[in-house]
Amino acid sequence: MVPRHSHAIPLRILIATGDTRTGRTLAEQVRRAGHHPILATDGPMVLEWFEREAVHPHSIDLAVLDAGLPGYPGVALAACARNNELGMPLILMQDTRVRIGTEWLARLGLLGILRSPVDAAEFGQLLRDITQPRIARGTAAPWHRRTAT
Repeated sequence: MVPRHSHAIPLRILIATGDTRTGRTLAEQVRRAGHHPILATDGPMVLEWFEREAVHPHSIDLAVLDAGLPGYPGVALAACARNNELGMPLILMQDTRVRIGTEWLARLGLLGILRSPVDAAEFGQLLRDITQPRIARGTAAPWHRRTAT
């Protein structure tokens, strides 16, 4: 059996951002890495995907949530996913001026922080780290220690 997070099985990656340009850029990077991007432009769309995940586990393999997402901020969505025990890895994308400590990362069930504006190399490395076969669903990837503050 092939591990879920190996390169042999494309991941379904939810990219939730109100910034259309960022969403398109990240989606293209996800496609180039051989995975399937799912774009959501506001909080209610993310909640719909979370509801699908609750009914059909593994509908989403990874969620990248914008802290400034219209409708519901990414932190609230991360808390919702944690409270509903969805178990998918979560990444919070946020402005570089905002700081969230390591304790909050653990409390919210976040693997880490992706700084915005998003650095293409950092996001590419994040995808490689997440898709390594040794990384189990819901566990921290090695890069979270580098990006957490």
